[in-house]
Amino acid sequence: MRIIFLSIISLLFVGAFLVYMFTYTVRFTEVAVVTTLGEASDEIVTEPGLKFKWPSPIQNTTVYDKRVRVMRTRSETMSTADARQLVVETFMTWRVSDPLAFYQRFRSSGGTDAEAHYENAEEALIAQLRGEMSSVVGRYRMSDLFTSEVGGSDLPQMEEDLTDAMRALHSAAGNGDPTYGVDVVSVGVLKIVLPEEVTKSVQTFMKAERDRIASEEISAGTAEASARTVRAQNDAATIKAVAELRAEALRRTGNEEAAQYFAELNTNPELAIFLKTTDFMRRGLGKNMTLILPGSVMRWLNPATMEAMLRGEIPDDLLLSAPETGTVAP
Repeated sequence: MRIIFLSIISLLFVGAFLVYMFTYTVRFTEVAVVTTLGEASDEIVTEPGLKFKWPSPIQNTTVYDKRVRVMRTRSETMSTADARQLVVETFMTWRVSDPLAFYQRFRSSGGTDAEAHYENAEEALIAQLRGEMSSVVGRYRMSDLFTSEVGGSDLPQMEEDLTDAMRALHSAAGNGDPTYGVDVVSVGVLKIVLPEEVTKSVQTFMKAERDRIASEEISAGTAEASARTVRAQNDAATIKAVAELRAEALRRTGNEEAAQYFAELNTNPELAIFLKTTDFMRRGLGKNMTLILPGSVMRWLNPATMEAMLRGEIPDDLLLSAPETGTVAP
């Protein structure tokens, strides 16, 4: 029984070893390059699943991931078009587009190890990207990359230029070198650091730009305030003119209506004097007082007499009626 058990275990180990030696697996996100006696075949395995091969060293397989990979460069000092210094750090996303070309390009020092191939490819891509960064960054001025206006920076355009430059290097249609077997997806700026002297100049430029915008806003506000003041003054003058015309019309109407009453009063001067006297007494003595006087006293309350007395004069009618031996005080 023990011998049977050991035999089964041994067969399982042998079977597992044979499966390992004669098969390999390709996932749906991968492609495989199969080499026979060190030579890669033109047939690339792209279908996922369990595949068969001759054991090593007759046949070997190198499996590449088709998904996008990300790499980043070291910080590099670049010069802008206006001779300013920038410390730029970029990243690039790429993927293996031609597994056979990729294998033939980067197998020399890595054998069949896919990770070693990736490292070799990234070293070559970083060297290319550094050269393109120096060329592309040199096309832009500092003021193009850093501006106080929202959406006014040319950084997105610079990233597009870097992407186009790297794609041209690896595109046969762009007369580039397609033997790398890679597809450049995008290139972006990860970080830009300004040296201290550049930082001061950028801050000075941004302050001047803000001052310019503030001056323009103040000028626009002053002009708007002046325009509104002029409009208000014109409106006030118009309203005043209309009001004066209306007042003149009302005065003219009132004078015309008052002329009728004056003509009526001129027909009876004594009645007019009596009405004027009673009105004077009503306003001077108050509302809650009743005063009964003889008719001879009413001449003292004649409006002309009262006005003369207020001026400090003695009316003629009082002098005529005063006793000869008496004295009238002023």
